[in-house]
Amino acid sequence: MPVGEEFWNPYRLIPMPKGQPPRKEPQYHHRPRGSSGTLWCRLEAKTALLVSKQEGTVNTFWKSKRTNKPTIPGTSLMGMLRSVVEIVGHGCAITSRSDACQSIGGLCVACRMFGWVGQGQRDALYRGHVNIGDGEMDSTPTPEARWQKADVYLSRPRPTHASFYPGPKSAYRKLYHHQPHCKQDPAPPLRGVRANTSLKPAPAGTIFTFQVRFRDLPDKLLGLLLYALVLEEECQATLTGWDEEIGQKRKFEIRGPLCHKLGQGKPLGLGSCKVEIEKARFSAGLSRYAPEGLAKARKILEGDELDNWIRGKTEPYRGLETKTMQAFRKMTIFDADDPRKFRYPSLNWFSANPNRKLKPL
Repeated sequence: MPVGEEFWNPYRLIPMPKGQPPRKEPQYHHRPRGSSGTLWCRLEAKTALLVSKQEGTVNTFWKSKRTNKPTIPGTSLMGMLRSVVEIVGHGCAITSRSDACQSIGGLCVACRMFGWVGQGQRDALYRGHVNIGDGEMDSTPTPEARWQKADVYLSRPRPTHASFYPGPKSAYRKLYHHQPHCKQDPAPPLRGVRANTSLKPAPAGTIFTFQVRFRDLPDKLLGLLLYALVLEEECQATLTGWDEEIGQKRKFEIRGPLCHKLGQGKPLGLGSCKVEIEKARFSAGLSRYAPEGLAKARKILEGDELDNWIRGKTEPYRGLETKTMQAFRKMTIFDADDPRKFRYPSLNWFSANPNRKLKPL
């Protein structure tokens, strides 16, 4: 929320560690080390969700040409995961020229994991260790033909508003609050604001499935990848803000799992989702080249065995208590009973308060 105001701004900026991200030469693929395998994943929309293409004047869900089902492109899923890896592992901001990795000899954790392409450098690229497939819709509580269209107002980000976007991009990451009440329809425009686009999202409860393949992934990066997928099951945070029901400020607690934000309409409450890993198959190091064959070298994990494996691999990240991680958890807790209401300031507010900053988390 802006300092001194009663309403909650839809986004906040969380602080990144000071200084350049740690960088090193990547592990090249002609020297097979680490683990290789596949993760079978399930993504559940916790609010309305839209990864869109435009059909006429309406933004509808992107569809696979192969199945004609609503589908989340693997590139969108990779962007969602990379943003978490950048925050948790202190990776570079690829949209910032001053912060992005410049040489294959020195790559941050995110570029080593997902790959890197040198800008203006011939043959300068690194393949990375992770490939993410498209997420195809598996089920939905409402037939697709009955998904509701909503007329909304959306605008582009304005990072030139310096009081809301202080400092260089490398100093913070922008995250959007979850809005659990947005189960099917996004928030309507404010009174006096004309809608400028139409959205037709999938409702909360829609399920998508996808696969994550990794090759020669070092053990530490495997733990970070698993954390970026499943996050944390139960967290709590204490916030201070305006309670519209009682008409005054108070401290209140939010509690729940950490969830991702994905797709279009995040300021309006769209895009909250939770990822689970349902099955893992992998082999470690050079074991897949052993004389007894790949089949014997592979491990397949499901159920409690899978949960314990994920818990062990992600423990170093779940235990982090840096300022960055504390802010990250406050922004990603999904509390179904969250009482807050979110909206952007009006144009008149910005005109009257050009130097008003957002309240720190």
